[in-house]
Amino acid sequence: MINKKIQYLINTYETNCPFKLAKYLGIFVSHEDLGDTLGYYSKHFRMKFIHINQNANEKEQIYICSHELGHAIFHPNDNTSFLKKNTFFSANKKRD
Repeated sequence: MINKKIQYLINTYETNCPFKLAKYLGIFVSHEDLGDTLGYYSKHFRMKFIHINQNANEKEQIYICSHELGHAIFHPNDNTSFLKKNTFFSANKKRD
């Protein structure tokens, strides 16, 4: 299911760039100084946001955006826990 959805988005928007996909899906991407936090996803008043640490390098920012885009697509109504620096895992595991 996940692979099909991702492939559908890549085919529909003709890109696999997470920043472009977020833009096409109406998800705002914000680069901020988040300290030791790499990034997180949030939703406020039906608006979706991906927050990325501006101090992460380019490759890390691509990974962070991809990771948080997954949250935005597959868990759109959940505000995710912070993705901690160097672990790439959320501080609290999401419970389904």
